[in-house]
Amino acid sequence: SLNREPAELLKNFDVAIQEIGQAATFYQGLQIFNDILRFISRIKSPLDLLANAELILKLFGYISSVGLFGQICTLIVNEENLHTRWEALKTLSYILACLKVKNETFDGSQYLQTDEIKFYLTSEEFLFVLLNLTYSQCLEVQEQSRVCVGYIIQLSEIGRNYFISMNIVTNYHGSLVEGSSDIQLEMISFVLASVATSLPLNVNYMDTNLLVKFFFMEFGVNGIN
Repeated sequence: SLNREPAELLKNFDVAIQEIGQAATFYQGLQIFNDILRFISRIKSPLDLLANAELILKLFGYISSVGLFGQICTLIVNEENLHTRWEALKTLSYILACLKVKNETFDGSQYLQTDEIKFYLTSEEFLFVLLNLTYSQCLEVQEQSRVCVGYIIQLSEIGRNYFISMNIVTNYHGSLVEGSSDIQLEMISFVLASVATSLPLNVNYMDTNLLVKFFFMEFGVNGIN
């Protein structure tokens, strides 16, 4: 099996992509692609992601050439099989993480303006399905969909405003108070922090007090002076 470290992937990129093309099914191809993208989940800081901008550029060349973004979003909406849906959500979370990268090699904001990505990040049908999946009984699906929602809130003002209109802050804050597993709390915190940090400073938002409460709970009163 091909070494999945970023430097090796960059050097053997065509071989790695060829593996996807040789997959027997789309699901298996998605698994191989996520195996390639797994380096993103091991990254500790945005600077590490920037360091791999050349590889990310190549990956987005492939994503664009095969229309992968639209395919995985369609799969997330229509697929009933939890394993397949989870795999598609993982792909989406990896792609969304990369869209935050911006340097002289790769500018994620340019891809955000492409018709395909823009369509799904502003589609109420897609965002509605994604939001519902954050309440899934399958914890893996729940976790990955929350990661996706958090990134969309950071990347798309329309997406953020849609989620806010669907009372995501109130509902998630309730889940935070009720108590959940560590990973569930981490994902809820990621979404709420994404909302809080993406809102304009002068916004008049009825759930602002809940976001303030969240930060007090998350970081402690002593951390806010």
